[in-house]
Amino acid sequence: MNIAWITHHLPDDKPLGEGWIPGPYRGGAEMSDAEYLAHTPEGCQVQVFDSTLFDPDQIVEFDRIVVTGTDLLSEAAMGWLATLKPMVFVHHRQTASEGRRRLLEAAHPFVCHTPAHLALEATWANLGATRLVLSALDTTGIEPGEKKPYVLVASRNHPLKGINQSRLWAARHNLDCVVATDWPRSQVLATMRQAEWFVHLPLAFESECRTVMEAVLAGCTVVTNDQVGITSYPEWRDAAWLRAEIATAGDAFWRAVCEF
Repeated sequence: MNIAWITHHLPDDKPLGEGWIPGPYRGGAEMSDAEYLAHTPEGCQVQVFDSTLFDPDQIVEFDRIVVTGTDLLSEAAMGWLATLKPMVFVHHRQTASEGRRRLLEAAHPFVCHTPAHLALEATWANLGATRLVLSALDTTGIEPGEKKPYVLVASRNHPLKGINQSRLWAARHNLDCVVATDWPRSQVLATMRQAEWFVHLPLAFESECRTVMEAVLAGCTVVTNDQVGITSYPEWRDAAWLRAEIATAGDAFWRAVCEF
């Protein structure tokens, strides 16, 4: 099967696209897409196209179209892609538009991370076949260490991440607070292993939230809110369940690609 993969979450060996952060600072969507690509099954050949640069004539001969991320696609491109009934996988809540609605409604299937995210997109687009797939990530070394009585807050330094709200929670509970903004992932995980609490109180919806998942695996007591999509799974605090779901995410992704 020849697959055209259209994305702005470009892997390390592709030219840099807008919003792409290389190396240890790259974001969750980029890391997930790289992991999904690493799980490409035998018999599938993938060519990655930058969503800002691809030419429709380049992809009409492919057996399957996969779109991971719609942010940088034009309205015209989304409308045209809808005619091909691609698999569409989005990592965050979508901005409603006519072209995007057509693309999501034509998706075969539409894929996102969590029940809460799926429910939000279904409020404005008449979705057909759908699948839920968690982020694929390397959980090696993400496990509890010797815990110390402090709160870890880890996210990008953005107002909607609720960093001040998390700091306030720590202050109200008279706990020391370590704020890790824009740290390399390895440093965040090392700190997380020792943190007794992980607090994340975002002000805007997050489809999944990898750091909350990592904190569960690291044995932290997690304080969060319903803006975090992973909490829409009843089992989300069960580290064994979560680790198993993450371990099979790559296979689940490729089933969604190949079974339609």
